[in-house]
Amino acid sequence: MEDPASWDRLTASLSTVDLGDPHWGWAFLTVQRLVRDAPPDRDQFMRLLAAEQGRRVPPGPSLALRLAGALRAAGLTTAIADIPDPHGTVAGERYQLVQSWSYTP
Repeated sequence: MEDPASWDRLTASLSTVDLGDPHWGWAFLTVQRLVRDAPPDRDQFMRLLAAEQGRRVPPGPSLALRLAGALRAAGLTTAIADIPDPHGTVAGERYQLVQSWSYTP
């Protein structure tokens, strides 16, 4: 796994969110404006995530880092995604905020 001190906002956000629920993961990225948000973009995110989750890789880059690279290569990211976020400090704060919007009876 990579050093979390090297994370940018996209990688930190992907490390923070539960990618087991890809729709929630995509929503978390879009609310932060880290990615474009059009129907084809959402579909491509789902395909890229499934491909990265299905890859068997030796110890090395995390799923979050691999997926961030795939999203960048596909041209889905915005400039904001590249802003440094060492250890996911900003992503963690934003995740807590977004979770507070959820309604749980």
